[in-house]
Order: sequence, then C-alpha cells, then structure tokens
Amino acid sequence: MSSMNLLKMKREIENLNSVVNSLKEENSSLRSKLDELNDNIIDVNLKKPSCIEVTNFIDEVKDEIIILASKIEEINKKRFLKDIVTIDKYNEAYLFLKELEINDKIINILIFLNYNTIKDLCQLNIEDLIVYNIEREILEIIIKRACEKVIDSF
Repeated sequence: MSSMNLLKMKREIENLNSVVNSLKEENSSLRSKLDELNDNIIDVNLKKPSCIEVTNFIDEVKDEIIILASKIEEINKKRFLKDIVTIDKYNEAYLFLKELEINDKIINILIFLNYNTIKDLCQLNIEDLIVYNIEREILEIIIKRACEKVIDSF
C-alpha cells in the first residue's frame, strides 16, 4: 500500500511541477507583453505633443488663414476692378453705336460677338456679319465712323 501511495505522490508532484512550469511560461509571456506595452507607452509619451506645441501650431495655422483671407480679399478687389474695366470697355462700343443710332438688335449682336471697343468695330468683317441679317450698308457706316473716331483720337 505504501508503494501505491508513493506512486500517487510522485504523480501528484509531477502534475504540480507541470502546472508550475506552465504558470512560469505564462508568467514569462505576460512579462514580455507587459514590457512591450510599457515601451509603447513610453514611445507614445515621447511623441505626444505638449499643449504649448499644439497652441503654437494652431496659432501658426490661424496666421496663415488670416494671410490667405487677405489675399482672397485682394483677388476679389482686383476681379471687381477688372469687371468695372470690362463694363467700361463694353460701354465704349455700346455708346458709340448708340450715337450712330444703330438698332439695339445689331448692337446686341456686335457686343455678343465681342466687338467691345471702337478699335474692334474698325475690324468688323462684313461677310461674317451678313449671316446675322445685318445690312451691308449699316456695317460699312459702323466701320467708317469707327475708323474716323480712332484716327481722331490719335
């Protein structure tokens, strides 16, 4: 009987040794994972910007946005001035044609075809404009008077 007890005890000790070895392996694995996590936390803490750095970055972005806003405002002003010049340019041909008492339909056709200045009117191509049902005589008058006005302005 005592030999059986010894055998059982030996088996129990072996089982306990196996459990202890298994626990040691798990413990070792957990420690390596813990060390890895600690290293990652240290890396994150090193890479994490401070509040001052974030504030400085936001201030830089704010300054750049202010500069961009002023540039956009300047572009809009220039665009507005360009539009005014364009309106004046359109008005030049329009007013000239009105002085000649040209029909509004013909004026609109010429403005639509980008004959916006008196110099442009000097360069009318009669053959191209006859297609729009504009009489040859009217076109000749426009060209003649426009060229006279350009010559007079020099």
